[in-house]
Order: sequence, then structure tokens, then C-alpha cells
Amino acid sequence: MFRSLGYAAVSVPPLIVFILEALEATIRVTIPVPLLVGIYPLGMLTLVTYCLVFKPGMSINHYLEFANAARSGTFLVLFGSIIAMFFPIFFGEASLGTSLALISLGSVWLPSASAAGAFGASLSDPRTQKIPAFKGTTHTGIASLFLALFMRYREPLVHRWPDVMTIIALGALYVLGWVLLSLSGGLPATLFGLSMIVLLPVSSYRLFATVVERAYFSKIRSILTSQSSTNSG
Repeated sequence: MFRSLGYAAVSVPPLIVFILEALEATIRVTIPVPLLVGIYPLGMLTLVTYCLVFKPGMSINHYLEFANAARSGTFLVLFGSIIAMFFPIFFGEASLGTSLALISLGSVWLPSASAAGAFGASLSDPRTQKIPAFKGTTHTGIASLFLALFMRYREPLVHRWPDVMTIIALGALYVLGWVLLSLSGGLPATLFGLSMIVLLPVSSYRLFATVVERAYFSKIRSILTSQSSTNSG
């Protein structure tokens, strides 16, 4: 159930925007740009909210399923945005479609960053039997990088600097998309979408700090180190 919820939470708001864009192109209905801009990032807000309301005793696995499905949803949104980017051309807002496509591409890492806190909690759980590989920019790969950042642990970040640079590049595309939307008349709604690049990692850190005790940090660092050595080898 949580996988379905995560998938729907991230993909439905952009889908609504794509439908509205299609309506503008076909029946010449005028929809304010700030409205489209405000709807688009609502899916990411569900990840922030989930992290903020998370309390000890709630299921870590449920959130991990939710975030993992949300990441899958971002790829569906990216595919839809590439198709829908041509619709705004017909009502004189060519930059709108391009901006949304840049935002969609630049946001594929955000659910993984949001999962970092819960991922750290799962690694500290003595009942965890199988530890997934932290490879490249996969879901767990990105989550492990943010987990190292939360713990101020530099070694995994140094070993995997190409992955770090990829995330920075995607983040730059995300910011660029919102800046272009601001220039197209999307302010102040664009500030809401732009804030997700900060709110998602911060809320994930809040979950990590709430659930994981410092006594488990050495265990998590040991796992991160062994995985980093394996991947670099």
C-alpha cells in the first residue's frame, strides 16, 4: 500500500499540471502560471510532511517503501514532462514546458535524499539481515551519500565524488528550472517549489536525528566505509 501511495503522491500533482497544459493548448483556456507552478511540487511536499510527522515507533520500512516508490514516480513525471513540454508552445508560454522538464529531471534524486534518515535507521536496526549495495546514483546510493553528510562523515563522499557531482548537477538543473519559471511570471509560487531542495534533506535529517541514537553511529559508519571500499574497488 505504501508503495502505491508514494508513487501516486509524487506523480499525481504533475499529471494534473500536464492535463491543464493540454487543455490550454486544445480549448484555449487561460490558466494562471502561478497556479500551475504551485501544484507541481505538491508531491514532494508529502515526503517532507511524512518526515516531519515521523515519530519513534512508526514503521521505518513503510517510509522506505513510500520514498522508493516516489523515486520511481519521478521518472514517470520526467517522461510526462518531456511529452507535455510542447503544449505551452501553443498558448505562448514556450519556456513553461522547458522549465517543468528541467525541474522534473533535476528532482529525480530528491526522494532518495528524503529516504536517507530512514535508511540510516534501518542500518542501525539489529534485525536488519540484508544490506543493499550503495551503488552510484541508485536510490540507496544517493541515500547513503546524504546519510554520510548527516553524520559529517567525509570518507564515502570522497570515494564517490563522481556521484556527488552528478547530484550537484541535477540540483543545478532543478534550481534553473524554477528560476526560468520565476522569469515567466511564476513568482511567488516558484519559491515554494524551490524550497523543496532544502526542505527534503533537512526533514530527512530531522527524522534521522529523532530515531537514531548516537550509540549506533559507529555501526553505520562501518557499513558506509565497507560499501564505499567495495564500490571504489
